[in-house]
Amino acid sequence: MSDVFSRSRAISAVLALAMLVAVTLLLVVLMARVWPIGVDYYFTFHPVTKKLLAGETQLYDRQTLGFYNAPWVLLFFVPLTALSLRVGQAVFIVGTMVMLLASTHLVREKRSFPGYALVFALLNLHTFDVLIRVQVDGFVPLGVALGWWAIHQRRPWMLSLAFWLMAIKPINVVLVAAVYLIAIRHWSRAEQAKVLVLPVISLLASFVILGVDWPLRYLEMYQLDPPDKAYLTLTLWRIARSIDFPFWPLILLATVCVALALWLAWRVGLHRWTLSIALATNLVFAQYATGNHYVNLIPAVLFIAARSRRLATLAYATTFTPLLRLALGTRVAPVDLLYPIILFAAAWYFAWEDGLVSLPRRRYLATLHRPARRA
Repeated sequence: MSDVFSRSRAISAVLALAMLVAVTLLLVVLMARVWPIGVDYYFTFHPVTKKLLAGETQLYDRQTLGFYNAPWVLLFFVPLTALSLRVGQAVFIVGTMVMLLASTHLVREKRSFPGYALVFALLNLHTFDVLIRVQVDGFVPLGVALGWWAIHQRRPWMLSLAFWLMAIKPINVVLVAAVYLIAIRHWSRAEQAKVLVLPVISLLASFVILGVDWPLRYLEMYQLDPPDKAYLTLTLWRIARSIDFPFWPLILLATVCVALALWLAWRVGLHRWTLSIALATNLVFAQYATGNHYVNLIPAVLFIAARSRRLATLAYATTFTPLLRLALGTRVAPVDLLYPIILFAAAWYFAWEDGLVSLPRRRYLATLHRPARRA
């Protein structure tokens, strides 16, 4: 009887795998036929990869202006150069969809997220922005979600892979990386060493392949063509610059918020709200961010939606503020900041409500209701 049951399970697994492969291939064919060529795939990732393979560039020079990512991201594009432009792009888009879906699965806790939470996290204009431009942002939420899972399962090698993925576009997940490092401070030295293996090996290999001066070339290219001057940049700093508001109050506020996020992570460890706060804080005070970077907020949206549909609906509504540009122009682009700001406020509110943040008055009131001990 057990052999029959095992055989039945094996057949079911094979059929499910075959169906998954068929659906994936169908999606690739569909995307190759109907999806427009993404501006970032056409002008950046595809030509940069081909130039590197042809020996025409070492990366981060005038031949590769606009490429700001870690060099190992090109490992994913090298095999795609063997395909036609459309087919290669279609494979990458479907891969991005898979990564975003996988990230929602990895961050779930005891129960699956409700359907509306998945809709809020995935079906919005920021996800569409990633797909229509064919950007590499799908790697980052996958890295964040994998890191969450790896820490809770105490899997140092998986956490190493998570850091490797996050490092592809690290600027807006630096605080998350710090929270993860705080969370593993009590792991053994051997486990902590394993966590660093993939990022360190990749970094050392990049010096061998691209030259030891590639970080300097990167900085020179960044100064020559700074991405934070793009007209669709979504930052408080852009708003302050446009109205001649001094930077120092924002610097002070950012410092306080980052310090509080790290303090909370040190105090309670890795928690749904410490991760959500880190993600939102990073994007509220980002030096450079555009709409496609907001897919990093997928875990925060899921956690908040599972707690409050009303707040999540409010946050979801702000993912459609890019439509305002159709009537008012790109000057209103910074209004998109409402999305991470609402998630930031919601995460701190729930952290306080769940007792992770104990204000002095709250602790004092708690002592009034505590029964006195008998001598």
